[in-house]
Amino acid sequence: MVSGPFRDLPLPPDLERFVSDRVRAGQFASEADVIAAGLRALREREENLVELRRKIAEGLAQARAGKLLDGEAVFAEIDGELDRLDQRRGASA
Repeated sequence: MVSGPFRDLPLPPDLERFVSDRVRAGQFASEADVIAAGLRALREREENLVELRRKIAEGLAQARAGKLLDGEAVFAEIDGELDRLDQRRGASA
């Protein structure tokens, strides 16, 4: 069991240890802070999945409409941009 406001929250022993270890290591001030960070990470993951699914659906719709890009041309453009970035870094170093 976690102490503080989550004292009634039963956790498996491995998660109890994980939470306690994070507090003991000084990474978090309390067990509640560890759990809040975990919940924020879960929310962010779910938000990212929603955005990823939206982008996949958009890409599939574009593909069905015949709006496709040539893969080799796209990679050539990316390579060119990376080369330009490398040249700028080399010039400023």
